[in-house]
Amino acid sequence: MEKDGFSTIEEIFLANQRPMMAVALRILHDREAARDALQETFIKFVKFLRETQTQPEPKQSRAWLFRTLKNNCIDRLRARRRHGEVALDKHNDSRSVPGPDAELIRQEKVGIVIANIAELNGRQREALLLKYKHHKSYREIAEILETTVGNVGFILHQAMKSLKDQLATEYKSDELL
Repeated sequence: MEKDGFSTIEEIFLANQRPMMAVALRILHDREAARDALQETFIKFVKFLRETQTQPEPKQSRAWLFRTLKNNCIDRLRARRRHGEVALDKHNDSRSVPGPDAELIRQEKVGIVIANIAELNGRQREALLLKYKHHKSYREIAEILETTVGNVGFILHQAMKSLKDQLATEYKSDELL
């Protein structure tokens, strides 16, 4: 690969490393496993570029990286389940989770949704996180996004529809519900 290719790869790495690490941590709940998944993703990315002899494009690369990272993390969760390992979640409520397998399944489902949220466009992702993570009202979201309250409803509707479509495309609906 040319020096330009390495420069672009480095730029893509630097631009995506932090958000990808955040996604991996949210899915895996384990910093070392998240680092390993992130490293494995970038190694696969470089191999993919070499095999296809293509130059990386930042927007397409970002989608490829997040999708591959999500799949790596899910594979790691499944491996944990097969080996009987359980990552304890600080928000674990023993009344709602009957056992270690159920916790791993819950973590896997949450991780899948989080990874798919990361793939939404910026405005949809931001609106969704403001509403459901930060519990902001439509009015507050409208102020933050500098738009109308009606448009916030539209953006959230589109985000939920996109998320539903992504999940339906990737997984059987009964696997996640």
